[in-house]
Amino acid sequence: MIKNAMKRGINSFMYSVAITTILSLVVYSMASTADSYPVLPAFAERFPKTGMAFLVQLVLIGMTSAAFGAFSVIMESERIGLLTQSILYFILTAAFWLPTMIFCFSIQENPASFITVTLSYILSYVITWGISYKNCKKSIDEINKHLIRRGGKEQNGICN
Repeated sequence: MIKNAMKRGINSFMYSVAITTILSLVVYSMASTADSYPVLPAFAERFPKTGMAFLVQLVLIGMTSAAFGAFSVIMESERIGLLTQSILYFILTAAFWLPTMIFCFSIQENPASFITVTLSYILSYVITWGISYKNCKKSIDEINKHLIRRGGKEQNGICN
């Protein structure tokens, strides 16, 4: 499980940095000035150079994505129920995501940003949880079909 988590974390880091870099190059190529980086001005002000802010932004995006990828192995555990998996995943990913967002968006200076960022995270999580729940129910339905064909009894499973 740890090896799988590490692999997913590394892959997620690499994919997110690659995608962000490609999108940034597209934005950069459309920019009117040569020193335009796709970085929020308030974030860029924290660094001596805008390029440095952009690099830090890439690393933060990669680290956050790596956490989401690595902790996704929790959602595949057959030993614990979906609700427990979901709570663990929510807490662990929030432990990485919220401090990153606080740092990036200066949430302490702009409370409206905190509300927006938190609602964004919760909405993303609800969508992810809904997909996981649907997949879990589908797996249980398939298992029940096989059990019924064999003359067995239908099971409720860990989704309920």
